[in-house]
Amino acid sequence: AAVAHMEQKGIATEIGNYNRQVKEHNSRRGSLKRQFAELTTWLKTVIEKIAALTEKETQPPTIMDFVNAYFDLRKDQRFDWNRYAQQKGTVVDLKQRARIFNWMQETGIRTLEDFNSMLAVYDEIKANDKQIKRLENGIRYLDTAARLKPIADKSKTGFTLVREKYAETHRDELAEYQKAIRYLKANKITPADREKLASEAQALRKENKKLSAELQAANMDSEIIRQIRFCVDTVLHEAELPEKKESVLAKLHAYETQTPQKRIPSRDEPSL
Repeated sequence: AAVAHMEQKGIATEIGNYNRQVKEHNSRRGSLKRQFAELTTWLKTVIEKIAALTEKETQPPTIMDFVNAYFDLRKDQRFDWNRYAQQKGTVVDLKQRARIFNWMQETGIRTLEDFNSMLAVYDEIKANDKQIKRLENGIRYLDTAARLKPIADKSKTGFTLVREKYAETHRDELAEYQKAIRYLKANKITPADREKLASEAQALRKENKKLSAELQAANMDSEIIRQIRFCVDTVLHEAELPEKKESVLAKLHAYETQTPQKRIPSRDEPSL
């Protein structure tokens, strides 16, 4: 209460600062979670479309191929603009193209499959989170069973009326105890497993901290990704029109895209 009162007066406190940091962290994590969920759905659809469009090709177009094709399409649409407007549009396009290319240099994301590699890291974090929750449930039910066992044992001793009165008095604790026992039996967990469960949960938290740092370092710029998605969607939409398919494919292959090879390592690769 004292901390809340101080915070309301505009006085920063250690607890208040900590709570703000936690809130900010959870907000960033929630935003990242939504971004990856959207990206997962989008990638599945887009990769299928690209496979159908380039079924005779061994190497699918890179992200920069799509970006270049998109800006070529924009240039074509300005054929009837005056010279000044065309030059101004070209300058804007060059700046946007450079921004995307610089982001690709920084992240090493060159193809749509590279996005999938990053999503695999996120999927691993989610799987670890689920396993951590299961392990923590096991530990919690073990602790609950140990804490309430004396009450459960006492409820079985004495005369019938004494037992019934005791059970009624401790009805909630006994129900909680039985729930814990059912969970432990269903999951084949014994008190001897507690240390192992705690150790495994700690290892997974450490792994998730490392994986989360990788994602943070990857600089998942939501605005850049939005621009890339728009470029890819626009080009694919044009390519789906029969009268434009050949010309769009030609634009996709008009550049020999070379992007620096920095990338997120595979989960099976050793870290340097």
